[in-house]
Amino acid sequence: MLRKSIIVAVSLVLFLLTLEFAVRFRMDLVSVVMVKETLPQRTKISPEHLKIAKVSRHYLSEDAILDINSVKDVYVKMEHTLLEGSILRSSQIETLDETVDAPALLIHQDERVYTLKREVASILGGSIVRGSYVDLAVQQKKEDEYGIFLEKVRVVGVKDRNGLEIEKGQSPYTIQLAIHVDDINHLLRAEDMGTVVLLPRNIYDE
Repeated sequence: MLRKSIIVAVSLVLFLLTLEFAVRFRMDLVSVVMVKETLPQRTKISPEHLKIAKVSRHYLSEDAILDINSVKDVYVKMEHTLLEGSILRSSQIETLDETVDAPALLIHQDERVYTLKREVASILGGSIVRGSYVDLAVQQKKEDEYGIFLEKVRVVGVKDRNGLEIEKGQSPYTIQLAIHVDDINHLLRAEDMGTVVLLPRNIYDE
């Protein structure tokens, strides 16, 4: 009786394993990246937002993301919402360089994007890029005296004439800065007084 029960149990286990293998083989399960919670547009996606799940390859779109390690420094696209439990797709996300409003995504609470152009571009040359820190000084009109009025200001955009982000060494046309709301009036007054000059900071001071 015991031997018969063992045979039945072993047979049952083998049957279940065979059935599981057959189902997996038929469905062709693959690992995909799935969203844990609903994410609105412009959200920066972090590993905490994602999980790995097994789904049938037959249900996947061509742009489904399979490797969670490939999802780095990306944002939910404008006019897109990632729903909880949905499979992440490359058409729903973009990098900072691909966004049309990158500077706005980089500012902190109580900061605003302030754009400088004209003389600033020629003064800076190609010495800064997005992510640099600068001090702001004002050069009095018809004078060679500089006075620093804001320190350690973060650069959130450096654009060419076509509005494209430049690389280091290229000549900028506009410089976009993250300015605290309390400092905007200081910057406006400085522009009225003379030419605003950006002074790149030493990397050890950043």
